Parts: sequence; structure tokens; C-alpha cells
Amino acid sequence: MSVNNALHIAVLAGDGIGPEVMAPALEVLRKIEATTDLKFRFTDAPAEAPEFVVPRFDRTLSEYVNTLTGTGFVLKRLEEPRPSEEYCQAHPGQRGWREHAALFLHVLAEKPAEKPASDSSRPGPASPTTSR
Repeated sequence: MSVNNALHIAVLAGDGIGPEVMAPALEVLRKIEATTDLKFRFTDAPAEAPEFVVPRFDRTLSEYVNTLTGTGFVLKRLEEPRPSEEYCQAHPGQRGWREHAALFLHVLAEKPAEKPASDSSRPGPASPTTSR
């Protein structure tokens, strides 16, 4: 992938947990870039950029799940990621996020291929005859 086709990523250092999360995230992306055909172009957000606020989607887990299953999807896996105990021991200020309800929901769902409708007006193969 050429630099012109690189994936452009805006880097928002943020405040609070922003700086200590962004540095390792960029390191991971650089390792991905070094070991794959993917290329990234990073742009630091200007200091005067408006504060980014995570949008809220006030829906219950059942609303998400029932919408997916009601439209024919089959759930394969649900994950609600939170910091690990090891991470919280290394970063005590993050313990509140471990004890809080997860802020993200990862869903793996598949929609099975639709079977072609059978046409009952077409004759099927002749039934085998049995002789006695």
C-alpha cells in the first residue's frame, strides 16, 4: 500500500487516560505496519480541536441481541471488555473501569446464507418403483 493509500489516523492524545493509552496503541500500529502491507499516516490533532466525546447509545443488551436475532443473525460470541486484574495492579487508577459495567460490546454474529425457495409447481424426479 503506497503512502497515498495509507490509512489516515487522527491522533487524539486527550487527557486523563489518553496519553498513556495512545503511545502503546501507536506502537502496536507501527508493528502492524512493519509486518504487513498496511500503511498508516498519523496526524496529531491540534490543541484547539474540540473535545471528543464518546457518543452514548442508551440501549440495553437485550435490545442489541434481540435486534440481531430478530433479523436472522446467529450470535457466535459476545464480549464486554474491561481492564484485566494484572493491568489494574500495574495502573491502580484504572481499577474503577474494571469494576464498572463495560463501556463496549463486541459482537460476532453471522447471517446464514438463505436457502433457495423450493418451487412446488415443478415436478421433482420420478419416485423409484419397487417391485415385489
